[in-house]
Formats: sequence, C-alpha cells, structure tokens
Amino acid sequence: MAKRSAGKIIGAGLIGAAAGAIAGVLFAPHSGKETRRAIGKGIKKAERSVAKEVKVISKSAIKPFKKNKKRSK
Repeated sequence: MAKRSAGKIIGAGLIGAAAGAIAGVLFAPHSGKETRRAIGKGIKKAERSVAKEVKVISKSAIKPFKKNKKRSK
C-alpha cells in the first residue's frame, strides 16, 4: 500500500512541476527565441530525469523476479 501512495505522490509532484514550468514559461517576460531555448533546455532536463527514474523503477521491478528465479532452482 505504501508503494502505491509513494507512486501517487511522485506522479502528482511531476504533474505539479510540469504545470508550474508551463505557467512560468507562459508568463515569462522573455522573447520568443529565449522562451523556446528555455523550453528546449527544460525538456532535455526532464528527459534525463525520466530516464533516471525509469532505470530505478525497472531495477526495483526486476528484483522480485530474480529472487523467485533463485528460489525455483
């Protein structure tokens, strides 16, 4: 149960961060070129963050299967 709650909290945090970033960009007093550059940097940063989280989640998802495989031998 705690893992599901943590997942919901992380998901809500990611959604909130994305909404905040979008609002910040929309209300930023920069030119279009500067805004597009900032968006590009933000997307690259988000991609790295998501890739890192995917690695962590996939490792934790594989652990139970490895344990069961060892037990079955």
